[in-house]
Amino acid sequence: TRLLSDLHRALDDGDADQLAEELEGVLLNSASCYDLKSENSYHMLMMGLLFNVPGYSAPVSNREAGRGRFDVQLAPADPARNPLITLELKHAEQPIDLELAARQALAQIDERAYDAAAGAAGSIRYGIAFAGKSAAVACEVV
Repeated sequence: TRLLSDLHRALDDGDADQLAEELEGVLLNSASCYDLKSENSYHMLMMGLLFNVPGYSAPVSNREAGRGRFDVQLAPADPARNPLITLELKHAEQPIDLELAARQALAQIDERAYDAAAGAAGSIRYGIAFAGKSAAVACEVV
């Protein structure tokens, strides 16, 4: 539970570096490289990790919003107090361009207005890219 609480805290704080560190810890210590074959593998892993984030409802996946479908979104129980959290995920075969892929995922959230329905507390956007047991995270607090 400490690992999950640290991951949830980093997510809620908009701390991209800490979130990347927590995700890589999960990838290195829990997941098999045989399980991590596609974006869907990471998508399902993230869905499982994001249940019971304090102050948020259960994560929702692939819902229409704005001009497309986001990968994962966490709606706050109190939109005036906590921001909407939107995650766009990318998968790469090699970890060479993970930082670029994470930034592109982050830009996609803005371009397609996935978080246009954010409440008074605004939103936190995450672009997360995975390759094997490596992760890169880009974040923007809006």
